[in-house]
Amino acid sequence: TWTNTAEYKFTVADDHHFTALVGHESIYSDTEVLRTSVTGVTNSDLLYVSKGTTATVPTYTLSKYAYNSVFGRAEYDFQEKYFVDGSVRYDACSRFGSENRGATFWSVGGMWKASKEEFLKDNSTVSDLSFKVSYGTQGNSGIGEYDQYQIIKSSAYPYMGSTAWYLDNAGNASLAWEKQKTLTIGANIGLWRKLTLGIEWYRRQTTDMLMDKPLAPSAGFSSQMWNIGGMRNSGIDLNLNYDIYADKNWYVNFHANFNYNKNQMTKLWEDGLEKASMGDGSMMYYVIGKPYGEYYTQEWRGVNPETGDPQWTAADGGITSDFSQAVEVDLNKSALAPYSGGFGVSASWKGIGLVADFAWVAGNYMVNNNLYFSANTYFAGAYNQAVEALDYWKQPGDKTKYPALYHETQFDSRMIEDASFLRLKNIQLSYTLPTSLLRKTKFIKGLKIYVGARNLWTITGYNGLDPEVAGFNLASDVTPGAFDTDVYPNSRQWTFGCEFTF
Repeated sequence: TWTNTAEYKFTVADDHHFTALVGHESIYSDTEVLRTSVTGVTNSDLLYVSKGTTATVPTYTLSKYAYNSVFGRAEYDFQEKYFVDGSVRYDACSRFGSENRGATFWSVGGMWKASKEEFLKDNSTVSDLSFKVSYGTQGNSGIGEYDQYQIIKSSAYPYMGSTAWYLDNAGNASLAWEKQKTLTIGANIGLWRKLTLGIEWYRRQTTDMLMDKPLAPSAGFSSQMWNIGGMRNSGIDLNLNYDIYADKNWYVNFHANFNYNKNQMTKLWEDGLEKASMGDGSMMYYVIGKPYGEYYTQEWRGVNPETGDPQWTAADGGITSDFSQAVEVDLNKSALAPYSGGFGVSASWKGIGLVADFAWVAGNYMVNNNLYFSANTYFAGAYNQAVEALDYWKQPGDKTKYPALYHETQFDSRMIEDASFLRLKNIQLSYTLPTSLLRKTKFIKGLKIYVGARNLWTITGYNGLDPEVAGFNLASDVTPGAFDTDVYPNSRQWTFGCEFTF
């Protein structure tokens, strides 16, 4: 990464403050990987591929991409009460087609620091008050390095004794930047020099979304990257910081943040198309007017207590025990959390300090794919089962979670679980020695001893190992989605330490 900037600041008549900045940035990435392996090594100390008995064919990959950008920014304020700024930048990226590699993005914004006006100056209640608004555009280039090209590769499998060649990528020379337009309106308020509150409302419209467009099987590819989608995000961000108490010995602070985000798909790759699958096995769909990653799947209706058969919702709204006759139902559940936030406390007394921070997420769902293996009575003889798998139907009249042993668990709504959680993310207890005890030392000016922990405590209804692995994890055979499939959970961590100041 090579960045160059030049900035110039000046003041006119003491009240008018100007700042101008211009810059250039280039980013170049070059990744080469050579990989080979052998089997038959009988001693782990022999760390040479030549010591094996059977070698694999070496593989080599090369991946490159580059960005080149120029940008400028101008800022102005009058008496540090009225602020206006604007920026413009031109970005070019090698990931797009030769005709569409560059795009121009811009933004403008303004702020009024009302607390510096005469009617609020030296006000004992309102210590700070400001209002701000901004509007601008930005781009996204998060695709593969070579999605724009048709790529021919040689196959590791020979054809008639010779290397075979095949078309590996459909390519699309028309690929261009994904664009976003964002409007933000906010305010900051400070009260009694103890409480600060920040609030922002935003609306972000994404156009030309980079999405995989499904292709007919006759094309030879399942999908092709295109600029074909639209999405809208709107919501509110809140930040609160409150110094509850402070004197010579005590300090107590509470802080919190909250976000509500409404996500909607606004366009798909064909006019009039209201719903499209995100891929075989994903259980997720793009749906106009719904959040990204909306779950549609067969709805579980429990176990028939008389027969032990599984039951799902049928096409006529009734119940069927034949999975092939069950219909996909809109569960009104998404992998994206509409609510998220955190809160915490900081306190100290005569050198003893305590910090505790919590994080929470509400309203998102995740496919607990591990249940297909760990709570599937059909696989009882092949995989070790969770304790809950013992709750299976045995005789007429049983009301159980799982059907009779001869029924295989299917991918249905049972797998989709609420991944909301509240977690103590970080806690630390510390003691800072008084400086009076350190005066006799020549070098040490401060010493803090602490013990801390991460991920110490969690409340959740999720049945898997960790609700926080919810996110867009990629299973090997499905479209990226909120799938918990052998995802290693967050670990509980303990830390002990000393912090010296010299």
